[in-house]
Amino acid sequence: MAANCVVTIQDQNWPDKNWQDDAWKAAAEKRVAGQCVGGNSLTGGKRLAVAQMRRQLAQLDRLHHRVRMPFGIDSLDQALAGGLALGRVHLLTGNMLCHGAVSGFAIAVLAMLLRHMSLSCAGGRAGQDGVVVWCPASRQGATGMLYGHGLAAAGLDPSRLLIVDAPAPAHRLAALDDILRTGNLAAVVVEYDGLQKSADYWMRLARRAQLAAEAGNVTALLLGAPIPTAGFESAWHIRPAPKHKKPDHKMLQQTDCAVWDVRLERARGGRPHACRLGWHPQDKLFVARPDGVRQPGASAGRLAVLL
Repeated sequence: MAANCVVTIQDQNWPDKNWQDDAWKAAAEKRVAGQCVGGNSLTGGKRLAVAQMRRQLAQLDRLHHRVRMPFGIDSLDQALAGGLALGRVHLLTGNMLCHGAVSGFAIAVLAMLLRHMSLSCAGGRAGQDGVVVWCPASRQGATGMLYGHGLAAAGLDPSRLLIVDAPAPAHRLAALDDILRTGNLAAVVVEYDGLQKSADYWMRLARRAQLAAEAGNVTALLLGAPIPTAGFESAWHIRPAPKHKKPDHKMLQQTDCAVWDVRLERARGGRPHACRLGWHPQDKLFVARPDGVRQPGASAGRLAVLL
């Protein structure tokens, strides 16, 4: 991005602002459109300047380059502006110490992502044999350990998982940029425990991670307690369905369908949304469950965790 990008429209300067600010971009686009109403106010070089600015807005936002993975649920996909944006950083939050709903939902998303990449030419080599790097929480900040048989039962091939053990959440987040720039990765998951930092810290981390994810074409999921959501591509709050908040230890033998209450708090280019989602690991398919009715053997907790 140019350091001194200035476009002059009717003697008003448009300096290079913080292009990550969705509100500013929307206002800029609206203002440019307003200057062009009637087609008489802008002529010659000013028309070219407006066209150039529109191209810059589109390039900086990169909406037209984003590959999206639909969930197959119309209301949710519409809220996500077409589906989950790949090659971006998404935030999944919830009560990590009371249940494994956040991790279970992340596992389901990863399973669907790997299937999507294997069926799509956009996945390339990473979709066929790329690994998922998972940096789990420390023992003090998690409900359990990732468990191979549970991962398989939840629909995620454990052989595709590379676990990076870093006890300190600050160390995990510091290594996030380098991991995302590594080639041929399918996805990256980082748990940040209950790390308490300022809103400015999370904003800067999100921006660095977004650039690294774009450079490496890797989708990243950050898991943990609620934090400021600005800067992330999307932000979710996950909790288990109300009728099944207690973990079911029999789930490892008979996992049929897990159900979560999902609240989409932020989506770039989209809107907030709330719904109840079920997950079928055999088909790697999300389904809308408005009534909250669950199938036998269902579990709302961490699907692939040894509790």
